[in-house]
Amino acid sequence: MSAPPGPRATRLVPGIVAAALLYATATVALSWPLFRHPGTTVLDTQSLYGKASILVQRDVNLTIWALAWDAHALVTDPLHLFDANAFFPSKLTLACSEHMLGNLPLSGPVQLLTGNPVLAHQATLLASFVLSGLAMAAYVLYWTAGRRSPAASCSRSHRSASGSSATCT
Repeated sequence: MSAPPGPRATRLVPGIVAAALLYATATVALSWPLFRHPGTTVLDTQSLYGKASILVQRDVNLTIWALAWDAHALVTDPLHLFDANAFFPSKLTLACSEHMLGNLPLSGPVQLLTGNPVLAHQATLLASFVLSGLAMAAYVLYWTAGRRSPAASCSRSHRSASGSSATCT
């Protein structure tokens, strides 16, 4: 049996919530218009990658399909998760590609609640940036014993993930 959270843990909750909101807002702002219509729109590869966009778009489509298949298979027939509906009647076809099971805790609930694989993909994308920012904040707090603002450190990390050359110091 674990002890109830102490006063220090209770004091951290508002900061964690504020940081999560900050990272979510920054992600939406820095990737706009990606999240304008999250249930129907994914990355506009043509404007970003030009002639190479066909390759990037295929990867986005593969990711959406894998996330949707994982959620579907685990609910309907979990013993045959890797017998995906690609290359039927071949068996274990999901094992030949990215299975994306690590993202399932983020995408699965959205997929199962809405039935929308695009929305599940976009929610996973947003959550991955927020969780990365929170992890960096925890890392900075751990190594600096709270002597430094983790939000400031993580905002630099967030920008570098979006393409800037700034790094977290």
